[in-house]
Amino acid sequence: MDRYAHHNVSRGRGFLFGGEERADAMRSLLPGDFGAVLDLGCRDGALARSMGLTDRVVGVDIDMEALRAARGSGILRPVCADLWAPTIPFASRRFDVILAGELLEHIPFPDGLVAEMARVLHPRGKVIGSVPNSFRM
Repeated sequence: MDRYAHHNVSRGRGFLFGGEERADAMRSLLPGDFGAVLDLGCRDGALARSMGLTDRVVGVDIDMEALRAARGSGILRPVCADLWAPTIPFASRRFDVILAGELLEHIPFPDGLVAEMARVLHPRGKVIGSVPNSFRM
């Protein structure tokens, strides 16, 4: 948790890597008609908010303070979970879109998380993500 705090908490609430340009690029990849969205590593919901997805997003993070901020602002429905764990706490085929922005390069064994993403994603669903530091993978 110390490493997480140093990397994320010090940036402050509302931080969005790449700013609106990144949010616009990810928004352009959304399918035309979709329902439930899962935002992995959501922090305080800055990405979902910037993408205009605030009414249908479940956000997962390990940072309880950030999740409380997201809940308080109504940005998303927060769920506290450790994405390094072997499973994520959702039913199979539950989500139409999964957001994974700047996440996979921070997971020690990303293949496990990717398998879980495939499990909870609807068969016609879409994963939208970015990995700016692929060297770390």
